[in-house]
Amino acid sequence: MNDQIPAIRSIGNIEGSLLTSQKPTWGIVATVHEPFEILRLFVTHHLAMGATKIRLYLEGPDGPAFAEKLKDFAGCEPIIADNTHYATYLPNGLGAIFPQRQHTNATAAYREMDVDWILHIDADEFLQSTDLSDELDRLPADINSVRFVNGERYFVEGEEADTPLNGHCLAPLLADHPTSAPFRKEPYVSFTNNGFTAHDLGKSATRAGVPVEIQVHWPDPSPLIRSHISNESWLVHYDAITPTHWLSKLLRFHRANRRMYRNPRTGGQRYKQIQYFLARNWDLEEATRIFDALRRLTPDHAEQLRKLDLLRPIMHLRSSEGETPTAPFDAARFDAAVIRSIQNPPSGMLSGQGAVDAFAGLD
Repeated sequence: MNDQIPAIRSIGNIEGSLLTSQKPTWGIVATVHEPFEILRLFVTHHLAMGATKIRLYLEGPDGPAFAEKLKDFAGCEPIIADNTHYATYLPNGLGAIFPQRQHTNATAAYREMDVDWILHIDADEFLQSTDLSDELDRLPADINSVRFVNGERYFVEGEEADTPLNGHCLAPLLADHPTSAPFRKEPYVSFTNNGFTAHDLGKSATRAGVPVEIQVHWPDPSPLIRSHISNESWLVHYDAITPTHWLSKLLRFHRANRRMYRNPRTGGQRYKQIQYFLARNWDLEEATRIFDALRRLTPDHAEQLRKLDLLRPIMHLRSSEGETPTAPFDAARFDAAVIRSIQNPPSGMLSGQGAVDAFAGLD
């Protein structure tokens, strides 16, 4: 285990909750490099879902400014994850690969945060649960890890994408499942794994007090871990909010030179996505065309999936302050912020109607 990560904290908090018959508390840790609008929605949504603490490790040059804004949210703990931060734990600092940085931050948070369970997710993954505390409270005492399946956000043809988080959550499908047939055709074959542009591995919450480290999707393998797969709660993964956001994410992956995305065998659909837009100078208009084609289901296909509970409406809750994460947002301003956050953006992202629309809100 990493000796540089703070020692594991006492499990007194768990014992206290048992003695007082209170439902367990839960918190979230995430290492993020996203526009502030996504972070605001992420924090608001999960506080409304019942999280008592949210720790965000903020990477990127906007980290200090975002940290000041996030301090206004009760229960949110922003930490600036710059090279100084990582140098404490990792010899290469920010040069360490991103999964290693995530692992380091998640394990530190797991050992430090005063909650009964820690959920490690990304800022574009939103929990769907009617009452996670109640679900955790009903688990057998020997269960200390809960896996949440993740889906991806889809729309049905004819629906308006008028808010950043609306739509439906598509569950992972087996490649030979009858409802997978449309995903075995273009454009899905070239850009997705059976309809998913990103992973379908799920994420996990871990009960406090177990001497393990926390990886990206689950705790380290250990004979101490007893796992359970939730059938009540799940995650919806917004691999991107807009086409501009999707393209900027792929560009960031490419520039980070992550080894897994340079190899078609290990990079999967991400490799194909990156190579496609790299060959087209990161053309935003083409990204918009592909994104819109990938994210829409025909009404007949959607109905097939609904009947099998493989397509669910995305749920949202109001925060205690009355703000709702589904309130309309300014997509042009959001996209402009995304582009302006990119150092030396490729010319393909700065030309065409997509870029004109993105900057229109800031004129």
